[in-house]
Amino acid sequence: MPTLVNNASDSQYIPPDYQVLALRVFDWFTLRVHCQRLLYFILFYALLAAFFFGYMNALMYFQVPRDYPRLTGAYSALRMNPGLSIVPQPDIYNSLILIRTTVPLPIYSLNDHITAFLHSYQDNTGCTELEDCINNLYGWLPDPVDGAEGVLVRCEGVDENDTNNLGTIRYYDMEYKFSAVPSAINPGKLENGTFRSMYFPYQNQACYQQPLVFVQFDGVKKTTLIRVRCYLVAKNIHVDFERGEGSVSFEILIE
Repeated sequence: MPTLVNNASDSQYIPPDYQVLALRVFDWFTLRVHCQRLLYFILFYALLAAFFFGYMNALMYFQVPRDYPRLTGAYSALRMNPGLSIVPQPDIYNSLILIRTTVPLPIYSLNDHITAFLHSYQDNTGCTELEDCINNLYGWLPDPVDGAEGVLVRCEGVDENDTNNLGTIRYYDMEYKFSAVPSAINPGKLENGTFRSMYFPYQNQACYQQPLVFVQFDGVKKTTLIRVRCYLVAKNIHVDFERGEGSVSFEILIE
């Protein structure tokens, strides 16, 4: 039945069907506006992301060489001063090498770390890290000290007590290869290890592998925290223990 609306100012006849139709048209118009706005922002940010990734790909393709770093020499991060790293390094957050003789699992973990690292040398697939391992520095050539055949590496305690607690330090490089035989048969080198000059310069050669120097601490004092630092020796290598330049520091604790 038609409805008659009486107001103080006038009287207006509004059919019920017209009210429903007007409401539906208004809802559809609002929904269409929101959809158009959403589609606009989706397209805008999609085009913005495509432009950004396209620009980055073009920059990397035309500006950054594939075979060598763009910044070399004094402009590189290492500034022509190679560093030193060690393996195993069981925890990236600290430099302590903890060995518990009564708990074999951590010892197995250290052995697995070294075995996995040396696997790349057996398959000639390349090098990642080492104890002690000199970092790859593109185009760098060593200037050995007098009487040396390359870059020397030496390890010692931070102070005299640490040095005494380390026992005998033995180095195994190309001249004295490390093996499982007793030290009486293969004593190694007692003064220093050597990274031979034949391994330099590094220029992204295929199947290039970093030179290795194994360090054995024979007779480490147990239940004592020992601070160790190893460093490189060459005329063109600057060593700064506080900043870690040309050196590496770690601790050993055997319980």
